[in-house]
Amino acid sequence: MFKNIKNNQMGGEFDVVIIGAGCAGLMSAQLLARKNISVALIDSKKDLLALSFLTLGSFMNIKKYELSEKVIASHINKGSFYSKRFSVSKPGSNVAIIDKMQLHKELINKCTEHGVNIFTDSRITDATLGSDNIIEAIKDKHGNIYKGKIYIDASGTSGLLSKKLGLQETSFPLAVGLEYNASYTGDPHEVIFFIGPEYAGGYGWIFPLKNQRAIVGFGSFNPAIRCNLKQGLSAVIADNRVSHFIHIDNKTTYGGNIPITAVNRTMHTGNLVCVGDSVSQVNPLVGEGYKFILDSSIMAVSAISAALTHNKLDLLKNYEVEWTATNHAHYSNSKMLQSLLARMHQYNWLTDIGLLFLKYKRAKTVTRIISGQFRKRDLLFP
Repeated sequence: MFKNIKNNQMGGEFDVVIIGAGCAGLMSAQLLARKNISVALIDSKKDLLALSFLTLGSFMNIKKYELSEKVIASHINKGSFYSKRFSVSKPGSNVAIIDKMQLHKELINKCTEHGVNIFTDSRITDATLGSDNIIEAIKDKHGNIYKGKIYIDASGTSGLLSKKLGLQETSFPLAVGLEYNASYTGDPHEVIFFIGPEYAGGYGWIFPLKNQRAIVGFGSFNPAIRCNLKQGLSAVIADNRVSHFIHIDNKTTYGGNIPITAVNRTMHTGNLVCVGDSVSQVNPLVGEGYKFILDSSIMAVSAISAALTHNKLDLLKNYEVEWTATNHAHYSNSKMLQSLLARMHQYNWLTDIGLLFLKYKRAKTVTRIISGQFRKRDLLFP
């Protein structure tokens, strides 16, 4: 299907070696290759499109990332929030449900078009370290050796290099989610969220797709609820306010997880740069990773290009500086609200207060909060 993808090849030497061909790895690889930088992109999967979940809600501007309209499964103009006793609806803008499969296809095509060397079925098993956290080489399960001047860890929550070099905790809780692709006759431009103890103490969602389909899901920030995911998902489907326009006609379930850690502002050491879930770059509040990860990839590539051009690894630090200036305050605010929401889900009276809070906010303010790009004053004023 895609050209230039290799299986069990002999490794080699490159300017940049990237571990992980998810969103972060693919974006970084194609941007580097456009700058005539030689890139090895290594992934443990045989099929790069073997994805654990297929859609996500996002505020991304697809034109910024040179993606086609095909990646948008549905344009959204309204968001509704349900607790046991209340519901609140707000108009929305610049929101879309993203077809993750199509987005990955387009990024893979960009990688192959620009000459990225993609190695599949190549799980990394070892890394050779020199002084000052300099990675000298990495080895895959077949014994192939890959050497780079700079390495990118885009291996997701596995954090194959970020954990080894102390940029990520070796273990941490994960927010987990489960979802169905269902028949749907509701509003194709409305997303719906469910919060509170009625939904097993987690949160649910309905993301409309094309052709009268929708993603119906349930998740939680509390790892202890992992065993209750199907119970929570069943509660969402059975809610009498929506059950008449949802029909589960496909029992295939999809699932995913995101790390729950402190806000990380250290993403580089030696000749290693980390992008994506390997350093918890998903937004803590909304679980929206792609927009933030694509932006982080652009920042990382800029710093890597400068470091290679001037042969100065110290310039990799510019990535952390730019990321912190752009995102740290927003992430810290989102982390604070994430902790509050985790407690709200446990009690009906708290979720009701939360919905009343949203009811009296302006639509633009709600959009900023839901997008994870809000100021503390947005919580205090309409």
